Amino acid sequence: MLVGGFERVYEVGRVFRNEGLSPRHNPEFTLLECYQAYADYEDMMQLTEDLMSCPRWPPTGRSKLAYEGESVNLTPPYRRERMSTCHGVHRRQQPARS
Repeated sequence: MLVGGFERVYEVGRVFRNEGLSPRHNPEFTLLECYQAYADYEDMMQLTEDLMSCPRWPPTGRSKLAYEGESVNLTPPYRRERMSTCHGVHRRQQPARS
């Protein structure tokens, strides 16, 4: 990135994954890929929080939305936890899939 003179680059693109069809998964989605020189995971977490809490997001213009019957609040700051801690907590909460 620095060789090209850019400290930050991003790409937004439509992606199609042909990995088998399923009524539960849409093989088409939009991807945001970004890179920032000298940034660490804290910077990427802040960028994600800024993007998700943008006044234009979600498209409804609200900071709260419903997902699978649960209320999700997109108002920052977000809780920050270690991946290993979250994985263990959410894994115990998930019902068994048949």
